[in-house]
Amino acid sequence: SCVSNQARIAFPMDGVEDMLDVPADRIVKNEQGQDCVKWRDRILPFQAVTELLKFNRTLGRGRVYGGSQEDDVLSIIVLRSANTFVAIQVDQVVGEEEIVIKQLEGPVPKPLGIAGATILGDGRVMPIADVLELIDIAMGRVRRDAPSMLWADAVEVEEEEAPNKADPTVLIVDDS
Repeated sequence: SCVSNQARIAFPMDGVEDMLDVPADRIVKNEQGQDCVKWRDRILPFQAVTELLKFNRTLGRGRVYGGSQEDDVLSIIVLRSANTFVAIQVDQVVGEEEIVIKQLEGPVPKPLGIAGATILGDGRVMPIADVLELIDIAMGRVRRDAPSMLWADAVEVEEEEAPNKADPTVLIVDDS
């Protein structure tokens, strides 16, 4: 599990190829001007996980979970899907732990890049990243506003169909 912008997020270990702390002076730029890290004879561009996932959080780093890491060291996680490697930056790597994944269900669309969630010992909910979707987002293969657009489309369709519908039907169930 990791901490990013005061939010904890877990990454399934079968999708994590490597975790490393990189001194800020070892960050290089590629031809496109992206920040990159040297890793296993490769130059991997990286993005902050907050750029890939929408947390809807504006709090600063380090007040809730400690933030003991120095500002001149970056925590990088390398994600793997087949032969594709993507590096993402988090504020802090907390460590490995065994957790139970709870699938997200219900009428609201699943957040893009999130596979499920788990409940921590203190009752807080920790999201679990969907590595394949995160890689797709980082590679530009997925629109980041897809879930909200799906929701908006569903609402628009409902509004268009409303005049054609008959009177609403109500079902009342009583088990006594």
